[in-house]
Parts: sequence; C-alpha cells; structure tokens
Amino acid sequence: MKGVKVLWLKVRPKLKEIYLWFKYYLKLVVIYMCLKTFFLFPNKAIGVILDTRKLCDGTGAQIQRILSTYLVASVFKVGYLHSDVVTVQVHPLDPFQDLESLSQYIAKLNREFVLPSSGYDFESYEIIDITSLTLFNLIRYKALSTLTKRKFLLKFVDPYPVSEYLVSEFWQVLEALPNNSLAINKSPKRDYLNVVIHHRQGVGGQVIYPGQSIPRELNIGYFLNILSEITARVDKSLLRISIHTDAPLIDLVYAPDKEQLHLWDGTPNFENGKVQIKSSKIDQVFRSAGYKVSIQFGGDPLDTIRDMASADYLIMARSSLSYIGGILNRNGTVYAAPDFWHKSLPSWKN
Repeated sequence: MKGVKVLWLKVRPKLKEIYLWFKYYLKLVVIYMCLKTFFLFPNKAIGVILDTRKLCDGTGAQIQRILSTYLVASVFKVGYLHSDVVTVQVHPLDPFQDLESLSQYIAKLNREFVLPSSGYDFESYEIIDITSLTLFNLIRYKALSTLTKRKFLLKFVDPYPVSEYLVSEFWQVLEALPNNSLAINKSPKRDYLNVVIHHRQGVGGQVIYPGQSIPRELNIGYFLNILSEITARVDKSLLRISIHTDAPLIDLVYAPDKEQLHLWDGTPNFENGKVQIKSSKIDQVFRSAGYKVSIQFGGDPLDTIRDMASADYLIMARSSLSYIGGILNRNGTVYAAPDFWHKSLPSWKN
C-alpha cells in the first residue's frame, strides 16, 4: 500500500496537468466554434464594459483588465464601452502616496490607456451586472437579443474566463490604442542592447498570497539563468541591464492609507494596520555574478511599463505589470514568467 501511495503522489501532478491541458484546449475549441457561428458577424445588440468602480488593484492589473475587456469585444465582434480607471492600489514604493498625487497619476494612466468605445446608443441597452464574464454569458445574451430584439450591456469586473483564451489576438488591442500610448513608442536607436528585468517581490520571503497556490516572487537565480542564455548568444559588453523591483533597499514598515486598509487584510506580514516588507539583496547577487546593473526601486509604474515595452530583452515577473510590458513590447524578446496564471502570448519564450 505504501508503494501505491508513493506512486500516486508522483503520478497525481502529471494527471492534473493533463486534465488542465485537456480542459483548456477543449474550451478553446468551443470558443473557436462559437466565433465561426454565433459570433461570425458584428453584433450591435451586445456590449461589454469593465466595472472599474468595483475595482481597486495595482496599475498592471487595472490595465490588464481594460485591455482584456477590449480584446473580448474585438474578437467576439460585440460593442465596447470604455470606462476609466477610478483608482489603483497604492504600493509602498509608489511615488503617489497622497490623494493629490494619486489623482494626477490616475489622470495620466487614463490618458495612456483609453480605448475607443463603439458608436452605439448604450443608454438604450439593458445593463446586466455580473462578476465574471463567461462564454455562457455571451451565448445566452446573444440568443436572448436575437429572440427578443433587446439590447444588453454586460458589466463585469473579471474578463479573464474568456480573454485568457484569446491572447493570440492582443494585436487588435494594440492597434486601437491612441497614438501617444506607451504601446506606440518603439525601441530608440542605441549602440547597446537593453535588458529589462522585472523583480516582483511583494513582502519578501517567497510568501504565498491569498487565492494563489505559488509565490509571486521568483528566485533571483531564475533571472540569472535567463541572462546566461542571452549572454551565450550576445557579447555581455553589449548589454545594459536594468532591474525594476518593488523590494526596498532596507527593511520597511509601511502604513497604507486608511481608505485602502481593506485591500491588505489577510495578506502576509500585515498586522495592526501596517505591513512589514523585507529588503532584497538583488543588486549584490547580480554583481557577484559579474553583471553590471542599474536598479530602480519602485517609482512610477507607467515609466516601468515604458521601459519594459522598449526592451530588447524583457524578463518578466509573475506580475500584471510586466505582463502589460510584454504585451506592449513589439520588437524585443520576451521571457514569460514560469507558472504564471495568465496565459503567455505565442511569441513569448516560456
């Protein structure tokens, strides 16, 4: 019996992997069939909108939801109604720690990531409030609109149950972004190759956050292994390596604004209204490995995205911030973070 139990413990992860693979591709086939039948032609009776008033998350997550909502609308040929970001979760090293600077930052974010609404009379649509958009929702209200001639605007906070199956079509979203967007900026001409690393630590210590099964924080050795792959093909002297990290230089105790305290409840190292964050030795590790690096500790998230979008080599973290940087990076080589819960684009290296 003991041998059977040991065998089962070895086989179980593989069986789970096969099951998840089969489930994903089965749904992918179903979505493809729907796109070739029910959603083959533009449908002006259905619209989608992200309910940003119910959302408060980091910059990357907010942008990712907006782009993903537009992605669904584009691929399924339904209407899109844009909704600006109302606020973002403020992190310890963000430069906007007061209401005035946060408001200015939100205004800048919304200028960068505004997507064109469809020219439909959405005021005449019935609003359907749902938490997560599903394929069933789209099919159901498509059928209802066809049978009853009614119009529906699906309002939700989570587009991922559908958008995760459409990531190969993100080019449609890039084409719709405004000309002054971060996505339009191409890599500047330079006599070196720019390597950008996103190190998402959180509070440190490889902790696992609520609702997740693995740490967000990647071992620094992972980034060094990718750099070894790059330097095997490219002369190290031609590389300029920059690291963007949310880890502080020294251990930090951070007190979030009282309006955002609820966002930290139940998260690791948060107690009595304060969160304890460990410093990182990432600079020492890279330099000990023989790499000359420049490190940005925190800073404006939009500047971080801009740097990642123009990188010749981008090494992502398990983070929506670098996921957006990867989507917007049109010319570089993008290394997807291993075991990240969001699907990689086809052009990314896994």
